[in-house]
Amino acid sequence: MTRQIRSLQDAAQAIRELQDALVEPLTRPHWDFHQRRIRNAKPSQLDYDYVVRKELKDLGIITNLTTQVESTPVVTTPAGSFFLKTFGLGINSNLQVTLDAGPRMIIPFASTLTKVYYIAKVAATGADIEFDVQFEGNTIFNTPQSIPAGDIDIHTTVDFAISDFADEDILTIDLTQIGSSVPGSGVVVLCKFEVNA
Repeated sequence: MTRQIRSLQDAAQAIRELQDALVEPLTRPHWDFHQRRIRNAKPSQLDYDYVVRKELKDLGIITNLTTQVESTPVVTTPAGSFFLKTFGLGINSNLQVTLDAGPRMIIPFASTLTKVYYIAKVAATGADIEFDVQFEGNTIFNTPQSIPAGDIDIHTTVDFAISDFADEDILTIDLTQIGSSVPGSGVVVLCKFEVNA
C-alpha cells in the first residue's frame, strides 16, 4: 500500500510507523533477536528439541551456571595434542619475491614442528615457486621447498633442520622465487605442531 506524504506531519507519522514496525518483533515476549535466542523456552520433550539451561543444571551437567556462562573460557592443550598455523602468500594477488613476505607466525605453546603442507591455488609457469620458513634468521628446512611450475597439488615435508620451538617463538616466511611467465598466487603453507610435555 502506498501513502501520499504531503506535509512534514505526514512524514513524521510514516517514520514513526516504520520504526514501530521494526521494533515490534524485538519487543515481543517470545523472541530476543539481539541475543539470538528464544526467551520463553520450555523444558524439552522430543529428541530434537532445544535444551534449556535449567534442565542441564537439574541433571548435574552444569553445576554453576554463573561461572559457566560468564567466565572467560580456558583452553587446555594436553601434551601430544596438535595445533596448526598458516602462512598465506599472494592471496587475491600475484606472488612477488619478498623477504618476510607474510604476517609472522607466533608459536603459542612449547611444541615440535611435525609436518608442513603447501599448495598454490594458481600455478606458476616459467619457473618454480620457492619459499623458505625461518626462525631467528635460519631456515627450518634441511632442503629448499618449492612448488613446481604448473603444479597445484598438495606437497608436504617432514625434513627439518629446526623443529623444536618455545612459547612465543616467531617464524617468518621468505618468497624467494616465483614463476617467470605467470608468477602464481594463493600459496598456503600450513604448519602442524605437536604440543610438548
